[in-house]
Amino acid sequence: MNISRFRAIARNRFNLYLGLVVKPFFGNRMILLDYPVTSVPRWNYNSPHPQLYEIVNAGRRRYIGHLTSFLRFAESFVKIPAQKSHDASQPNWANEWGTTRGTDTTTVPAVVLPRRVVTAHVILPNFSPGGNYVVSVTTDRDGTSEKASGRAVANVQGFHADLAVTLDLRVLPPSTYLLATTHEGDPASYFYPLTVR
Repeated sequence: MNISRFRAIARNRFNLYLGLVVKPFFGNRMILLDYPVTSVPRWNYNSPHPQLYEIVNAGRRRYIGHLTSFLRFAESFVKIPAQKSHDASQPNWANEWGTTRGTDTTTVPAVVLPRRVVTAHVILPNFSPGGNYVVSVTTDRDGTSEKASGRAVANVQGFHADLAVTLDLRVLPPSTYLLATTHEGDPASYFYPLTVR
């Protein structure tokens, strides 16, 4: 028996095993192929997607100018401590506060709001969809400790969306919280650090 015939028989038996034993666990989410697949990215750094490259390249000077404009803050960035501070309103490179999803971490100073009825203007993360949002004040990220909430419609302008929401913070004791924004079509929330005084 030649080697290619042996491989074909082995592949067919393996696919039979997958079809009989493994596929029942995965249902229609598993596709069996009778030929080998070599996964190679179609586009990469040296050979970018032509249309996307054209779009990015058209704004290249603007992007470079925008990113270069941050250099004026270099001295301030260097002064930000690497370790967590006990004061959540102080920035640091290792803190857990910020506009985050899941367990991602980023550095964003806390928003400070008074204990009264406020209208908060929230700029959502880039490329957030427009539409209906629930904005809530919580003490944790699992959504079980909602202390105040409001509904708002986000308007998209360019690559970002923003909204204005009315929140009644009069009953909240002064403390640190999270301001959660949740789009009606996406159960995951973005979190902003919040201090109520």
